[in-house]
Amino acid sequence: MGERQRASVLILGAGFAGLYTALHLDRLLPRDAPVEITLVDQNHFHLFTPLLHEAASGVIHPGLIMTPIRRLLRRSRVRFLRARVDGIDLENHRVQLCCLVLPYDILVIALGSVTNFYGLESLRGRALEIKTAADAERLRCHVINRFEAATRERNPERRRRLLTFVVVGGGCTGVETVTELREFLLHLREDQYPQIPVEEVRTVLVELQDRVLPQMDRTLSRTALQRMRRMGIEVLLNTRVRDWTEEGLVFADNRPPLPADTVIWAAGVRANPVVAALPLEKDPLGRIVVDPYLRVPGMPNVYVLGDAAHARHPQTGEVYPPTAQVAYRQAPVAAANIAADLVGG
Repeated sequence: MGERQRASVLILGAGFAGLYTALHLDRLLPRDAPVEITLVDQNHFHLFTPLLHEAASGVIHPGLIMTPIRRLLRRSRVRFLRARVDGIDLENHRVQLCCLVLPYDILVIALGSVTNFYGLESLRGRALEIKTAADAERLRCHVINRFEAATRERNPERRRRLLTFVVVGGGCTGVETVTELREFLLHLREDQYPQIPVEEVRTVLVELQDRVLPQMDRTLSRTALQRMRRMGIEVLLNTRVRDWTEEGLVFADNRPPLPADTVIWAAGVRANPVVAALPLEKDPLGRIVVDPYLRVPGMPNVYVLGDAAHARHPQTGEVYPPTAQVAYRQAPVAAANIAADLVGG
């Protein structure tokens, strides 16, 4: 494992994939194994992303889904370094951080993803996202501000625009977001803004494909669609967003623009720019193609997990979706393979 006496395992990213790979690897390796495990992340906390929607609606406080990474690692041998990853030098086995350069023997890339706006610059600068705790808090404050403005607005068209909330993207994130948002809007109106008629509060989900949850079974898609419509959510299928102008959300077909002050973008993700810049085989979203062991083909010392990886199910051949559940399940697999690399097995 190189000239140094202690093998260096460098894990980039403390999301579900990176954090749990570090923890599993620490448990698998003998206590006296000559191995140094370093976990790097630009944040000092681990974010429990599946509950972001509840944080946005105020059901739970954002602080409850943020756990200090050092607290999670305190009984392990894993060393944590808070730093931003600026680049990866695969040829020389080192990683450029914002503040120093770290060498590695085994590298785990788990840097997650960023929102994919598909080149729609008008939405990149204005649409709300739901990827961080700050995003959740921003969305909650934004919704309250729109209700407050609506109580002062006398122009009916402007009032309808203020009270129209649109989620773009009918995948898992979009469906979870729009259903949680709808419940939040109705509760907020009843509890604090009873003067606003309930029929004025409009919630819309826009999806490009012919069904919601397109990566799931069609029966589940139909059930989700029926439930959302019963909740009062308008669902626009086979609808492509082209722009967001002063007229509202503009669609690619002849459908008239949808006037709205609130657009939440949940239409997809792409690989972290550091990952996308690597000279490796990648899919159209910039995710690195990996083998069944989650390694880069031809680079047995480089593993890629979570949203950064283009990994396929060994039986069906289906590409795993970029979800927290997938990242969490990949971690023990990667850890077991890395332990085998280091101590045999």
